[in-house]
Amino acid sequence: VDATPTTGGTRLTFRTQLAFFVGQVSVSGIKDHPTPIQAINVTKLQLGEEYTDTKRDRAVAGIVRLLESNGFHEARVTPRIAAHPETQQIDVALDIAPGRRARITGVEWQGDPGFPLERLMSASHLKAGQPVTAQRILNALQSMRRFYAHQQLLSANVSLIERRYDPKDARETLIFRAIQGPKI
Repeated sequence: VDATPTTGGTRLTFRTQLAFFVGQVSVSGIKDHPTPIQAINVTKLQLGEEYTDTKRDRAVAGIVRLLESNGFHEARVTPRIAAHPETQQIDVALDIAPGRRARITGVEWQGDPGFPLERLMSASHLKAGQPVTAQRILNALQSMRRFYAHQQLLSANVSLIERRYDPKDARETLIFRAIQGPKI
């Protein structure tokens, strides 16, 4: 707001900036693990909400986290926006260059798993050289929980506690914590 004295009063000038709202959100450069729909969902950009650069940056950061959880540690996400002043909408296109997907180089077990490494590896269905995906890790955790349940170790606890990435070879070591607990 600017106020300028004039003869007989004051002239007020209001300067406004056009607000824009989220229009179409799209991603390119990925096919699966994660899927384009997963990438769009993680942006949390909703059609019709007010667009801000901060929301765009959060969307990019969310996609980067999603890609890292799926073994893409060197991914680049480039946002492109297209403003449509006539509708006050901004379309957001996110171009993804995923880079190399990490592969499992090893699996470590900490805690009190109660079984030999070979048996744990067999139960988890993880093998060296497999591509790292969030789904593969989730499946391994579920398989381990079923394994312990079949052994009547119903209070067993299994969790992924660390992922060590080696950028030189695009390899990841998965570190699980397993506590077998008492037989029930």
